Amino acid sequence: MLEIIDANLTDNVQFVALDEMPPNAGHIAVEYRNCMLIWGGYNYDKDGQYYRAPDFLYIHPSTLFGTEDTWVKYKLKGDIPRATTASCGLIFGDVLYTFGGNIVVEDHAIEHVRSLAIPTNSFYGLDLRNGNWHEIFDSGNKLPTPRDKTTGFSCSKGLFFFGGYGPGNRHLRNPENYLYKNDDFLEDDELLNNCWNNQLLHFNGTKWNLIDQSGSIPPQRAAASIAYNPSTNKAYLFGGRHSTVRMNDLFELDVGTYKWRELKFGNEITKPIGRSWATLTYNPDANYFFLYGGIDPNNFPLNERMKLSFTAKSATCQCEYLEMSKSVPEKRLWHSTLYISGTFFSYGGMKSPPSGPNPPCTNSMEIVKVSPTSLKVLAMRKVAENLKQKHIYEIPYLLQAKLLMLIAKQKFVESIEKSNVGFKDCLKPNPNIERHLPSHTSLQVLFNALDA
Repeated sequence: MLEIIDANLTDNVQFVALDEMPPNAGHIAVEYRNCMLIWGGYNYDKDGQYYRAPDFLYIHPSTLFGTEDTWVKYKLKGDIPRATTASCGLIFGDVLYTFGGNIVVEDHAIEHVRSLAIPTNSFYGLDLRNGNWHEIFDSGNKLPTPRDKTTGFSCSKGLFFFGGYGPGNRHLRNPENYLYKNDDFLEDDELLNNCWNNQLLHFNGTKWNLIDQSGSIPPQRAAASIAYNPSTNKAYLFGGRHSTVRMNDLFELDVGTYKWRELKFGNEITKPIGRSWATLTYNPDANYFFLYGGIDPNNFPLNERMKLSFTAKSATCQCEYLEMSKSVPEKRLWHSTLYISGTFFSYGGMKSPPSGPNPPCTNSMEIVKVSPTSLKVLAMRKVAENLKQKHIYEIPYLLQAKLLMLIAKQKFVESIEKSNVGFKDCLKPNPNIERHLPSHTSLQVLFNALDA
């Protein structure tokens, strides 16, 4: 049966520890104002599936805090989406958009109630200034077909989504209401109502469009990785699952012309093996793409970290393994990786095969620094450690808000240590643990304090 987890909150906003957050995969992760935002997802074990409550947003102040242990949990309002996994989330302006994924419904038509995951084409926006969800309807125009495991990117033109898995036009009522061409879909021989697709969808702020692609268009796939380089206006697509095959092909999309070209790897020795559910993340400071994890053709999770580099006119990708830390990277698939202020943050996902005997999901976070922390942030952290209460209100308001946040975070961590409990024990109510944040009247004011 459907079970919503992690739904308790004593205030509309409060600190939570990483270990309090249940293992999670299939979530949305985006960067906004130097913070990692997490929404949705699920985990499962032998007893059932557990979906993260959809009316909460998890905020990791990645630049300001720098460590993985403390997050902010925020209560959302408005048209709350259903509990969802395998959707795609993108930031445009001050709005987090979510498209597609699996929603869970309970089937009461059989003797024992069971939960069914159903692909959807639901489209929501979360206003990050006030924490309000709103469902977006494009009435009178054709809509995308339902799908999960689509991948996407945003740019000045709007939102773009590629591929995914779900019912094709032949399996939908009123197919004339949907965006498609007859050769967009590849049937799944095992689940005949579902298909892989290679559509490139565009939402321009008011209307959905099915892009007329040209060039070497990638074959149909789901759970692929894509990342966008704003300096060249090009997006790069790697891997994913096409029928029973997990691929290692690589494509470049010119977002100005919507023309694809397939790229080759310069060295067969370092060419990545096929995979789906990996992450591809752009580092704008060093102009390369970071490929991490995934699941290989033999159903084994991967922990490879690879650097992919491109030049403007070359059809070749240079790929090399990255040794970014002394510790061995965790094996991960269906996780998230963001680049924020000189650091790669990888969160959640699965550490073992989904079909394996052990619960596969994890709540761990890996932090890999590739450039030094700014002197500004280091100075704020040091000042917060030594600042006297009587001097706090002599500081300009915006800086004051950030320092108060750092002080409150330190009190939260210290209160756990003084209570002689581990983070996992914090799931139990404990008045001695200081979860409260400095007073904030809106989500926008909260981000003003968390941004660094």
